Amino acid sequence: MGAIEAYVNVRARLMCRKTGPADIVLIGGSSVEYWGTSAADLLPMKSRNFGIGGSTAAQWVRLAHDLVLPCQPKAVFIFAGSNDLHMKKEPPEVAFDHLRRLFEQLSDMQIYYAGVYLTNLYRDFWEADRAYNQLVREYKQCCTNLEYIDIPSALTDESGKPLEGIFRKDGEHLNAHGYSIWREIIVNAIMTERD
Repeated sequence: MGAIEAYVNVRARLMCRKTGPADIVLIGGSSVEYWGTSAADLLPMKSRNFGIGGSTAAQWVRLAHDLVLPCQPKAVFIFAGSNDLHMKKEPPEVAFDHLRRLFEQLSDMQIYYAGVYLTNLYRDFWEADRAYNQLVREYKQCCTNLEYIDIPSALTDESGKPLEGIFRKDGEHLNAHGYSIWREIIVNAIMTERD
């Protein structure tokens, strides 16, 4: 077992102690984990942030049973797949198959899925990121409970490259400015659908 997988498993066990009723549960990798203002941003909805840095969509197929379902949420927000693509180097079709299984597992609730955004660190994966997001968009056509949130477009410029000044020094994780865009797009999508 690798260090990241061990970390994901430990974090999941700790989070299992915090399960309880929630209107919406947030799951995914570090982008979700580092969304530190999510609870306040999503008020008046009661939310639980179960983001785990380094986690993959494949792992969330297993983790959802222990973390999401006990909360009995009406909705779930998902940002997953980037680690399958970038760290595991899986083809978009393989990575999406994990996500599809996760969607099917959570089919009784409203799903808000934020597309994988392009990063400077993983420039070589931009085409894979775009192909992956397209697979989600196509799958959405047959799912009335799935809402695709177009974060990638909000975080890119007119030429299709990541916006300037939205990442930390690592070129991967969003900084405060990046999260201000992330927050506005996601919260607006969730609250609009909820109304």
